[in-house]
Amino acid sequence: HQEVFITGDPRPDGNSVQWYKDSVLLTAGLKAELQIDILPTGALFFNGFTEMKHGGNYTALVNNSAGVSTASILVTVLIKPKLKLTVSSSTPILGNEFQIQCRDSEGDPLPQFSWFYNGDEIISGENGYMIYNQSEDVSVLSISQILFSHTGSYKCEAINTAGITTKTTSVEVLLPSPSTPMINVISSNGSNYAGSVVTMQCVSTVQSSDLFNGELTAEFTWKKNGEDVNDAADSRVTISPLPKNGLTFSTQLRLSPASSVVDSGSYTCEVKATSDQNSSE
Repeated sequence: HQEVFITGDPRPDGNSVQWYKDSVLLTAGLKAELQIDILPTGALFFNGFTEMKHGGNYTALVNNSAGVSTASILVTVLIKPKLKLTVSSSTPILGNEFQIQCRDSEGDPLPQFSWFYNGDEIISGENGYMIYNQSEDVSVLSISQILFSHTGSYKCEAINTAGITTKTTSVEVLLPSPSTPMINVISSNGSNYAGSVVTMQCVSTVQSSDLFNGELTAEFTWKKNGEDVNDAADSRVTISPLPKNGLTFSTQLRLSPASSVVDSGSYTCEVKATSDQNSSE
C-alpha cells in the first residue's frame, strides 16, 4: 500500500483525502475495477496482485480551512517475461535451414534473451548458430545448415528486473525422406491368390547426403488394413529383407499359402531411412 502522512493546522482527517490516478478521481467504480481501497488513515491499499493497469501517477489531495495540498507518486509495475517458442519445422531435415523464435508477450521492462543447448550457453557465430533480435521482444536462434550434432534440448531464457523466465524445446534432426515405396505382387498361381504362394515386394530409394559419412540403410514396416503385420504370430507369414542395390532397398512379405479368409485386405509398406548417426521417418 501507499502511505500518506497528513499534517496541518487544523489537522485534516484521513477520510478527507482524495486520490487521483493519472488526474482521474478514484471513484467507487474505479476503485472496484482496480481493486484499490482508501484506508481510514488516507493510505492507498492495493488488493491482490498488481497488474499493468495499476501503473500510473497517483496524486493525494487533502484540504483544511487554510487551503489545499497535493502530493504525487509514480507507480511502475514490473512484470516477468512470458515466453512462447516457435520452430520453423517440427521435423528438421539434415542440411536445411532451421530457426527457433522466442517471443515475450508480457515482460515489462523488455527482457534480455539468452539461448542454451543441452544446458550450455550458445555463443552466436559458433557451431553454426546465429542469434539476433527480430524485434525488442523477439529473439531468434538460427542455423543455416542443420546437422545431426544439433539434435538436443534448446532453452530460451529471458530476464528483466521482475525475474527470469525460461522455455525449452527438443530438436531431432532427420534424414531426407526416402522415395515413395512401390509394391509388386507375385503369385505362384497367377491372379488366383487363394491357396498359392503370394510374395509382395516393397522397394524404396534412400537419398544420400554429403553432410554425414554414416552407413545408410532403410527400415520397412508392413501393414494390413492399417495394422502392423506380425510374422511371428503366423508361420505362414514371412517378412525378410532383399539384397540392396546401391541406395535402393527392398523387403518382401511372403504368404505361404495365402488364405482368402485370413489374408484378404489392403496391404501397405512404410519405410524410413536410417544411419548409424540418426534416423528419419
